[in-house]
This record gives sequence, structure tokens and C-alpha cells, in this order.
Amino acid sequence: MEGWALSEPARTDLRFALLGPVRAWRDGEAIELGSPQQRAVLATLLLHKGRAVTAGGLVDALWGTEPPHRAVAALRTYVSRLRPVLEPDRRFRTAGEVLVSVADGYALRLPAGSVDLDMFEWRVAAAEEARREGDKARAHDLLSEGLALWEGVPLYGVPGPYAEVQRRRLLDLRLDAQETALDLALELGRHAEAIGELTALAAEHPLRERPYTLLMLALYRAGRQAEALAVYADLRRILVDELGIEPGPEVAALHQRILTADPALAAPPAETPAVTLVSPAQLPADIADFTGRALQLARLRDVLRGASSAMPVAVVTGSAGVGKTALAVHAAHDLRADFPDGQLYVDLRGSDARPAEPGEVLLSFLRALGVQAAVPDAVEHRAALFRSAVSGRRLLVVLDNARDATQVGPLLPGGPGCAVLITSRTAMAEPAGAQFVDLGVPGADEALELFAKVAGSERVAAEPFAAHDVVAACGFLPLAVRIVAARLSTRPSWTVAALAVRLGDERRRLDELKIGNLAVESSFQLSYAQLRGDQSRAFRLLAVPDVPELTAPIAAALLDTDEPRAEVLCESLVDACLLDSPVPGRYRFHDLVRLYARRQAKPGERTGALTRLLDHYTETVGLLLPPHRSERHARQRLNEERTGLFSAVYQAALEPDGPVAPATYLVLALCEVVDADGARGDAEWAMAALMGATLTGGQGLRRLPRGRLSAPLLPRGSAGQLRPVADLDRLDHACTLLEQTGEPRPMAWAAFLRGTASLLAGDAEAAVRQHLRSIESLPAGGDGMLYALMIKVYRDAGSFAAGTAIAERALAMARGGGDRATEAFTLHELGLLTMLAGEPERGVAQCRAALALARGTGRRIREGYALLRLAQTLLGLEGQAATTEAVETAERAVAALGEAADPSQRAVALAVLAEALATQGDQERSAGHYREAAEVFTSLGLPSAL
Repeated sequence: MEGWALSEPARTDLRFALLGPVRAWRDGEAIELGSPQQRAVLATLLLHKGRAVTAGGLVDALWGTEPPHRAVAALRTYVSRLRPVLEPDRRFRTAGEVLVSVADGYALRLPAGSVDLDMFEWRVAAAEEARREGDKARAHDLLSEGLALWEGVPLYGVPGPYAEVQRRRLLDLRLDAQETALDLALELGRHAEAIGELTALAAEHPLRERPYTLLMLALYRAGRQAEALAVYADLRRILVDELGIEPGPEVAALHQRILTADPALAAPPAETPAVTLVSPAQLPADIADFTGRALQLARLRDVLRGASSAMPVAVVTGSAGVGKTALAVHAAHDLRADFPDGQLYVDLRGSDARPAEPGEVLLSFLRALGVQAAVPDAVEHRAALFRSAVSGRRLLVVLDNARDATQVGPLLPGGPGCAVLITSRTAMAEPAGAQFVDLGVPGADEALELFAKVAGSERVAAEPFAAHDVVAACGFLPLAVRIVAARLSTRPSWTVAALAVRLGDERRRLDELKIGNLAVESSFQLSYAQLRGDQSRAFRLLAVPDVPELTAPIAAALLDTDEPRAEVLCESLVDACLLDSPVPGRYRFHDLVRLYARRQAKPGERTGALTRLLDHYTETVGLLLPPHRSERHARQRLNEERTGLFSAVYQAALEPDGPVAPATYLVLALCEVVDADGARGDAEWAMAALMGATLTGGQGLRRLPRGRLSAPLLPRGSAGQLRPVADLDRLDHACTLLEQTGEPRPMAWAAFLRGTASLLAGDAEAAVRQHLRSIESLPAGGDGMLYALMIKVYRDAGSFAAGTAIAERALAMARGGGDRATEAFTLHELGLLTMLAGEPERGVAQCRAALALARGTGRRIREGYALLRLAQTLLGLEGQAATTEAVETAERAVAALGEAADPSQRAVALAVLAEALATQGDQERSAGHYREAAEVFTSLGLPSAL
């Protein structure tokens, strides 16, 4: 084949660009073309359009009259490197089909339309034909499409004399096409649109008369006669100064006609599309159960109804599932009367792998508006036609689920009579002048109202506490609330409490939040898929800690980078609406987004991030020890991050294979500063958590129930108890670490660890002796949590009087130090002991007081423990009312402990719930909960008598 045909562009797997930097793509993926010389060889062959070029011709093209030594050998090397790039599937030593050898030279074999230059030349030729046939609009559109293919200087960066000659030729081709397109624009009556481009073209080519001629004519037709004459004066001055010549006869004649205001220069009537006035009504159906959002609705009404010389634009941003589309559709219906000429709506699919193309959307809009004429191919011309079609009309345009400002820009009307409402998951800096409404997660009241509207108000009113637990487990996210409400409405035999129990297990929660094709996890997946590699890694790692907020130092530790880079990544996730920033420098996840992010974690990521976080906290605490004790910044940071610090310790204990050793060192260091900083109770709780992890070989606190089920609360006929076996080597190592500190509190904890191991081995007397040693080794004032934990030791040993005495001492210490957490723990452990000692009413009262205190700490896990003990003590009372309350309280305990990620205690709560239901006579539900509890214990590797 000698040259490829000039024809309509075809879709090929290989495409090449010459109208800018020389580039290539295969199936849409960019190809690395190598050195500038290799690009020069490729460009030369492409410019010959399939004709063969000899080796000598290629040497001349690359180096001209001064080729290097062994130029032909270098040329063959370039060709040999290009062949596998262009044909990676070609077998070694087989003839190529793209870059082929011809005699002593080479040629490229490509289909027509593979090169952008061919596509440009085809459009120029087609435009000439259309102009000859009188179709000026088509000719203008073809030229505009061809010019849009250019990306700067042609053959940019390609060396050699041949490329330089071709570069000048191609630039002349582009300039001719630009002038022709602008000439056509004037013939079509589009002089106002052409002035800006003509002004730039005349400045770029000051010695070329044609742009000046067209600019003079455009200005004159726009009613700017004086400016048109000034352009001529500028041209004449430049030509005289630079070349010593006067302007040519064409531009001189136009100057004279402008001076005399020749009527023949008047603009022809602008060609307008054939339009049959249509009032589109494309809005989706209004949301029948739309709830709340009163402030945001009022804001949108104010913005979109605003009277101004500029078109009002409102942008609603927010995370997946927060209700952006529902708000936009509801607001648009509310505003229909304000826009009598219609409403346009489109889902731009901004979160999909293939978002909607602006050109396709514009075509659908134009047809909806009644435009019957041929619609141009170029996006910018479709956009201009759209603006013309809606000019002077009162129209509302809703652009839902936009990807970015680039996608939105061509879809905006131009006139002030129209208004635009945009929704997007990503933050936008544009459109200019837009008013932004950031849609956050609604409050509990609005979430409950939505839940009641979908699920049924009577069912929700009958179980208000359980309903609150359900929407709380959904994080109040409207999409999640709507899904679980719809599930409940289609399952009339379910109770709200049963649904709360199902949602209580964090590991299963996202799986529960789906119905039909609607799923919370799928919604998050669309946003996650848009992230870059570093953003997706940050998204996963930042979700590791159980903290209400992330600071820049915490983020830097988790991501293993410096604080400025961590902030950049955090801000990028805020822009993607996957992270919130309540105040500068602080960030937080929505609960469900955090669960989703954790599911995406790769092997080892969670442990690595948690270890780095513990090391960060240890370094901060270390600055408070000698010789840094006066380090004010460290003390401030410790106070700011205290919640996250203790949470990280709990996580290390709870995680299977969690980093227990770094957490132990952190708590030991913390023991040195807690007295001065008031964190004593939290440090003791942290040590208790680590105790559980240490006793179970690092498998986590979930493998160590904090006590056994008492015989009266076990199923009928069972008499067993849970007995995890301690890893004695690991236990001995942990105790040795604690004892080597020589400090009273760590040494006391070592004795307590050994005593607890004795208790788990079934030797209650040895356990009591060791625990007494731990208490006796403490200085005056003691350790409230150790005393509180002793209650359980005496209770399991049946020594109720001794347990009560220890509880009284623990309460006095906790109240004296203002330690509400330890006080709550002590009270609910005492309550169960009191009930087992034969005083159930008093035990219930103590557990109720413990629940009130636990709620005041703000820790969901502490509330769960108090609910569990209250349910157990309620079962010690006689009467249906106590049993009914025990069922409801146990259900709430299951939900709370599931939310707090304590599976073993959630399983205990399930067993208590089963016992309460059996007492109530509901044997079927009781058996189901017993089975579920047994499955949890089995999955955790715990022996169980359930």
C-alpha cells in the first residue's frame, strides 16, 4: 500500500498525535515512545502516510548534512526499539504488520484515521466541500472540530531538519484553517463571538493582514466602528515600521468602506436553529416521604429564586448516601412554579467509571427543548446552541451527581432567567458565583422521623429505644436508614429490637444495609473507585483507629509520612466527601464510611498502622518524663489526644494478633504521668484490657469474657462455665515486664495478672491470695480499678461478703478521685454480686445507678457492660414486668456491645437475652439467640456450655 486513504476517521487500536507532542495510544492507554530520536523516526514515517522512506532519507530527516558516525546503525536501533512498542504481541523474528521493512527503508501500515493530522486534514477537506455546497454552518463546525485536535506546537520536542520544515508547514495549515473558520463565523452572523479570537490571532501574527481584516469587519458589525478604524491604524504602523510598506489593497479597501459606513458591510442575519418552543418536565417523581432539611431547603429557595443580573447556581455537596439527590429533586419540585418554561434533569453519573459526556447531555437537552435542526458535533458549539435555545426563558436545570466543574461547564445556560441546581460528591471551586450547600448527616430526630415514615410509625412508637439504636447503628445516614426501614416494612414478623441486634455486630452491619439493588456499601464503592493510589491507601489507614477525630500528627503516624503531606491527603479525602473536617486540621469519618474503609484494608495494613500510632503516643508520653517533664507542647498534645490514646490501647487488646507489646509499653510509660494529668482511671481500664490480651496469647480481649455466666442464668440443665486457657509463657513474660519497672502500680498489676490466671485455671483461693498481694503492694490511695476487678474474683469464688467489702473500698476511692468510669464499673459488678447474694431489688438499683454513670462517660462500651449487668440482675426479680424489662435491656446490651466491637461480651448478652425470652415463654426466639451466642463463642475459639 502506497499511502493510506484520506477518509472518514475510523476507530483503531493504535492512535497517534502529531499536532502537539508526538504521542501514541493503544486501546486508550498511552505508549512510551522512548528517546526524541525514536519519536523523530516515528513522526517522519507517520508524515509519509504509509509511503516507504529509505534509510538514507531517515538519516537526512534526523541529522541533515551532518549525520553522526554509524548513523544507519543508530537508525536501525531506533526502529528495533519501536517495533515491540507498536506491536507488543509480535513474536520474535517474525515480520511486523505495523512498522514494516521495505527494500532498504521502512514504512508504517495503518488504517485511515489513526493519526490526528489525517483527521484534521479530512475535516478541512470536508469543510471546503460543505462551503461549496452552501452549508456554511456545517463547514464552520467541521473546521472547529479539526482545530480542537491541536494541542500546541506540532511535532513538539522532535529534533531534526525534516521535523522543523514540517512544523512550519503544519502551523501554516492551522493558521489557514483558523482564518477560514473565523471568516465563516462572520458570514453566519457570529461576529460578536469571533472578536476575542481574532484579537488574539492578530496579536500573535502582527505582519499577517488577514486576521486584521476579519477583526475590523467583526468590530464594525458589532457597532464598534472607532475600534475597527483603530485596528487599521495599528496594522499600518506596524507594517511601515517593520517592513516600510503600506497595507495591501484588500484591507485598505475595507478601511475606506468602514469610513463611509458602506451599507453592504452590514452583518447578515444570524443563522438560528429551528426551535419549536417546548417546556420540558424532566424531574424525577418527588420524594413522598421526604423528611427534614428545612434550613437547606430554605437556602436553595433563596438562591435559586434570587433576582440578579447573573444566573443563580446552587451546588449541593455531601458524602454518599446523605440525601443530595432527594434534597435536589424535592427542592426542584418546590420551585416549579418559578420556572414556567420547564425543568431539565440529568444524572451525570459522576461517580461511575464512565461519567456522562457533556456532548451527549447537550444533545438530549436540545431535543427536549424542541431543537429540530442538525446539531453540531463539537461540544463547544452544542453548548453555544443550548445557550441560544434557552435565552430569555425561565428554566431550571438540575445536574445531579456531577463529577467536576469540567463536566458541568458546557451544560450551564447563559441568561439570568435560568437557574442551575447541581449535586456532587466532590467539592468544586466552580462554577464562579455559585452558592454552596454542604449537606451533612441529619440529627437523630430527623433520622427517626424518616425511619418511622418508611417502616411504619406504630411499630417504631412501640419500641422507641430499639428504634434509636437502629438509626444510631446507621450513623443517621439517610440511605442506610431508608434501607433498614424498607427491610423492616417487608418483614412484619420482625421486631425493631431484632433489627437492632442484627445491626449491633459491626462485622455484619454493612451486609445488613442492603435491600434489592440498593446497598450502602455499593454507594461507598463508587466514591472509593475514584481515588488515586495514595488517596485509597490513606482512606484505609486513617480508618484504623477508633477515635472521634483525627489530628495531623495522628494522620502522619498512621500514614507513615510528615504532617504537611498527611494534611494534603486528608484534605483530598474531604474534597471527595469521604472525610469531614469540622475545624481546620481535624478530620473525622462517618461511622459507616469507617466500616467500609476497614473492609478495604490489605493484609498487615491495620496492624502496621496501629503499631505506628502506638509508637507516636509513646513518643508523646515520653516527652513528659525526665528530662522533658516541662515539655508544654507534649502535655497539651497528650490532653488533646487522650481519647485516641486509650482507644488505641483497647484496639491493640481487642484485635486478633494486635500489637500488644507496644501497647503495654505505652501504658507503662503512661503510669508515670497519670497522677499529674488526671488520666488514672483510663490508664487502669487500658491495663485491664491489656490483661485480657496477654492472658489469651495476644488473640485479643474478645477471647476473654470478663467473668462467667452464673448457674441460674444458664440454660436449663447446663452447669458449665467459660474457661479460656492462659498462655502461661506469654503471661509470665508480661508479668516480668511489669515487675522489672520497680514501680508499685505496674507490680500490683503483675500480681493481679497472675491471680487472674489462677482464677481461669479454677484455683479461686490462689486467685484471691494473688489479688490481695496486688492490693497490698499499692501505696496509700490504692488503685480503684484493681479493687473493682476484685469484686468479680470474690463473686466467682462465692465470697459475697468479702466482695461487698472490696466494692465499698473501690467506690470510696473512685468517688474520692472523681473517677466516674470506675465508679460505674464497680456499681454494676456489685449489683450482680448483690443479686446473687439474695438481694435482687438492691442489685437492680445499683445497676441502674451504674448505667446512669456509664452513659455520662460517653463510652458506648461502658454503657453496654452496665446494660448487660442490669439485664442479669432484672432476671433475679419476680414478675412479668421485670422479665419484659430484662428482655428489652438485654436487646439494648447486645446492640451496644456489638457497636463497641466486643464480640465475647455481646455473646454473653445474647445468652442473657435468650434466658430472658425463655422466662417470658418465647422458646423459639430464645433458642435462636442461644444458637447465635454459641456460634460467636465457637468463632472466637472459646469453649462454651451454651
